Amino acid sequence: MELEKMEKVNEILQLCFAINQFETRQVEKTGHKPTVFFRFSGQISLLTIQIHKTGWYPKTAEDIEMEIWLYEPFEEIKEYMDECILCLKAIEERCNNEHLQQAV
Repeated sequence: MELEKMEKVNEILQLCFAINQFETRQVEKTGHKPTVFFRFSGQISLLTIQIHKTGWYPKTAEDIEMEIWLYEPFEEIKEYMDECILCLKAIEERCNNEHLQQAV
């Protein structure tokens, strides 16, 4: 089960990279592209995903925040992890569609 949990965390992290790319994601630099924060608090085994759907502005609240307590048994958090992955995939798809529209 721990391997499955680690695979889900890895998938979440990879989706965050796919959405953010490796560029700064401040609105004044990238426009209104979604920005995702991935935070792991090792001291309490908490994974926090924060999503700013139309970009990150200083001192603004996220549109979506998901907290995954990784010390919980995998069976208890698997469904929530899957929901997080689906949410991130939808945002990634929207980013890809916008990129394709700009290319046309």
